[in-house]
Amino acid sequence: MRATIAVLLCAALAPAQSPQRPLAGFLPDAAQREFELEAKFDRALNRQNFQQWMKRMAAKPHHVGSPASKETAEFIAAQFKSWGYETRIETFYPLFPTPKLRLLESGQKVDYRKIAVEQLAEEMPESFDAVTCLEMLEHVPNPSSVITACARLVKPGGQVFLSTLNRNPKSYLFAVIGAEYVLKMLPKGTHDYAKFIKPSELARWCKMANLEPDEVIGMSYNPLTLQYSLGRDTSVNYLLRATRV
Repeated sequence: MRATIAVLLCAALAPAQSPQRPLAGFLPDAAQREFELEAKFDRALNRQNFQQWMKRMAAKPHHVGSPASKETAEFIAAQFKSWGYETRIETFYPLFPTPKLRLLESGQKVDYRKIAVEQLAEEMPESFDAVTCLEMLEHVPNPSSVITACARLVKPGGQVFLSTLNRNPKSYLFAVIGAEYVLKMLPKGTHDYAKFIKPSELARWCKMANLEPDEVIGMSYNPLTLQYSLGRDTSVNYLLRATRV
């Protein structure tokens, strides 16, 4: 009776062999290496650093493509390198909306190209009946160059349609404070007020590019109905239509 009890106690005190955990999509040896890699990563993390890292990465708006986005990516890559990981940063230039999806939705044959408009104007001068450049001019370093290229792309007598933001206190209140900070329709830092364009400036650049301004019309947004409408108010968003002479 005593021998039986001794054997049972020894068996109870002996360490149990922990079964190897399965990992979907991995063979047993590869799963073990993956668990070891994850454990190495966990050991490198220090909970006390999280708040400092988050404060640094959230200090500036870092939407995709912004300078702060690049700084954040470099900071994260440096952290991984310090932990012994092989790290590299890759840059992608996707077209948006996704061309294949838009082709399926529209059923039309469209040639999507990612190319600077100045380069396209060199390749295809006077090739189009109409050219549109919408919601972009206030984001580029040289809007006059873009307008000149659009003028070169259109055939004589063809039309160019441009849209941008006016530069005045109301546009700053609506497009920056309202859209970015209050309604949060856009990421903070999307717009630079200094790059907003007055209708007189846009018309002058058009005439310099052999475009004759025909019409200027305003666009207004109603946050209660969530609808845009065209009208005479050009104090914030506006469109300009011009003809190639």
